[in-house]
Amino acid sequence: MVLAHAEQGELLESLTLVCIAGSKSPIDIPDVAREIVTPEGDGVRRFDPAPVTLPGRYRVHCHELLDRVSTAALAPGRYEITAEAEVPDRLMGGGSAEFSIRPAAE
Repeated sequence: MVLAHAEQGELLESLTLVCIAGSKSPIDIPDVAREIVTPEGDGVRRFDPAPVTLPGRYRVHCHELLDRVSTAALAPGRYEITAEAEVPDRLMGGGSAEFSIRPAAE
């Protein structure tokens, strides 16, 4: 997340980095899943699936996914953006970032 909070109605941007290190061959990730959830884990918004291919060659390689989040439809409160990548027979991971929406100023 670029900002940890926003006023309702503002646009937020979320940057997800998908990285590998030390792989000899390319890695195809069919779907990097990203979703906005409440603190209770309820889904609020799911982003379009993003397939990613990372080249191998024993180096660190990363791919960036930038999501724009319209906060107009989000009620004031706390949220998380979660990201998860899975590839069969590989150790993959995920992460999350918290943010909050404040009521719009009058």
